[in-house]
Amino acid sequence: MSFGVSVADITSLIQLAWTTFEGAKQACGEHDDLTREVSSAHTVLGHLQIEIMDPDSVIHRGKVNRLQELEGHMRGCRRHLRRINRVLVKYNVLSEEQRPLDHMWQKIQFGNGAAKDISRSRLKLSTYMNLISMSLQLLFLGSQGRVERDISRQRGDSEGLRVAVELLLAKMKSASNSGQVSREGSILSTTATEEKDDKEFWNGFRRDLVRRGFKRDVIREHKTLILKYVKELEDRKV
Repeated sequence: MSFGVSVADITSLIQLAWTTFEGAKQACGEHDDLTREVSSAHTVLGHLQIEIMDPDSVIHRGKVNRLQELEGHMRGCRRHLRRINRVLVKYNVLSEEQRPLDHMWQKIQFGNGAAKDISRSRLKLSTYMNLISMSLQLLFLGSQGRVERDISRQRGDSEGLRVAVELLLAKMKSASNSGQVSREGSILSTTATEEKDDKEFWNGFRRDLVRRGFKRDVIREHKTLILKYVKELEDRKV
């Protein structure tokens, strides 16, 4: 299957990332977490652009579901870059006297009247970047892992389990990098091998799957498969 994203699509996305980076640097400095996050996004998207522009890249021979997911991750990235950039544009046109103190600029009224916290969009942007990186790594590996094949074949109430697991791992990595605390009160981290069978880790993972619509008995039935997939991704350096 040919990848359904044009060179123009990825080029405009990279331009948006660069514009947002410049706005973040102007608003809060080169070493702020937001600036670093957007800079990282620009770098990841640059790698993606190289693959899209290479007609012989594995990205043009990937499985349909993987490519569709990658396109979705790009849309999510664009959505949150636009939100962040919108805040930065509004902030950067203010004079020094007009600018609020203590990073309260991070909360600003959008057109729909709802206050949006830019840190939420930053975390979601990071999650989409992790998902794009994960998708590229899996495409570069070529063949599927054994557990990846098994979890991808799930149907019925367990269909979509692989996608959900990958999303939760990406969110955990983003939360860990930003130092955020999970609802359970512990710092979310990249899932090192020794943590996988930890009760607290599993309980938090299970609750997130429930929030994504999976039934508790389905999650319980597939616990071993889920943890094996997490382990396989780690072993494959994804």
